[in-house]
Amino acid sequence: MNNNSNINQNNSKPQTGVPSDIKKNIGNSYNSSITDKNSLIAKNKESTNSYTFNPPPENKQDSAKPQEPQQSNKQKPKALIHTYKTDVEDLVKKQKLSLMKMVTAQADADKRELYELNPKKETKKRKSNFVSLLPTISFSLIFIGLVALSASYYVYFAPSPQPSLPQSYKAFFFADKTETLDITEKTPEAIKRALITLRDTSFYPKGSVVNIVLVTSSQDVLQPVTLRKFFEIFNVRFPEEYKNYLSDNFMFGWYSSGDKNLPFLVIKTSSFDYTFAGLLNWEDKMEDDFYPVFTVDSISIKEKYGGTKFTDSTLENVDVRVQKNSKGEVRLIYGFVKNDTVLITVGVTPFVEITKRLRATN
Repeated sequence: MNNNSNINQNNSKPQTGVPSDIKKNIGNSYNSSITDKNSLIAKNKESTNSYTFNPPPENKQDSAKPQEPQQSNKQKPKALIHTYKTDVEDLVKKQKLSLMKMVTAQADADKRELYELNPKKETKKRKSNFVSLLPTISFSLIFIGLVALSASYYVYFAPSPQPSLPQSYKAFFFADKTETLDITEKTPEAIKRALITLRDTSFYPKGSVVNIVLVTSSQDVLQPVTLRKFFEIFNVRFPEEYKNYLSDNFMFGWYSSGDKNLPFLVIKTSSFDYTFAGLLNWEDKMEDDFYPVFTVDSISIKEKYGGTKFTDSTLENVDVRVQKNSKGEVRLIYGFVKNDTVLITVGVTPFVEITKRLRATN
């Protein structure tokens, strides 16, 4: 009886070893993979302090029994310290993520976190990149605009290529420049105004001789006008009975004195006598017929009503007829440079220069 009572008393006493509630706490901490070491240690301290361990009295029977050896296959407890390396290993084993994907995901997370912490810095960086590109963008837009403007000018404003004179046309002598004036369907007054504008607004080097060819156009073909057509434009009162001795070909233009363009007219004839007779009959009307194209001094036009006459003179070994104003200035001069060539102009200098060129031409 005493022995049984002792056994019952022993069973009511606390058991030796680690209490069951502590084992339960440790097991749960292993399974939940607690990451904070300090919190785990604090919890263990609280559970330990709340329990007072009283070792049981020695029992001869219990001490006589051999202590059972611990099982060798019992797993060792895992480390309580939770590190980034263990997280990585766990993710690789359990979720089967590659290390490259994890690094990429971490980089994206760091970038988002940086932008959330300082979004203005990222915005400033983007703005600075845009500002640095502004000169390039501006230059590109200006270049495109210039190209478009040039193309528009070429299409709408650039003059279309003019058809050339027929190969049959040939000037009587060398001219420094040849220009054409289309008189198709234009009145004589409009043609005269065009010639005056061309004379007064064109600039040529001093001493230049310019050949002005009056043409009519038909289906992009230029045809120089005849001498008769030229006389009609100016209403020239050259005697009709002598016109048949004049060639259809003629040469009209001006000589540049530097500040003025002085007109001239070269006529070819098949009869020296009949042509000279026609010129003598035309003298009183010559200046009036060529007005205002052959007149560069308006005072001379007023003086023509005074009945200024032509007089004989010699110039460059050529017998000429000269009309002068009250100041002694030449208004008109004409003469036979060759037996078949008559030159009419408004000054001594152009008469001399053109005479030299006519004589140099075979």
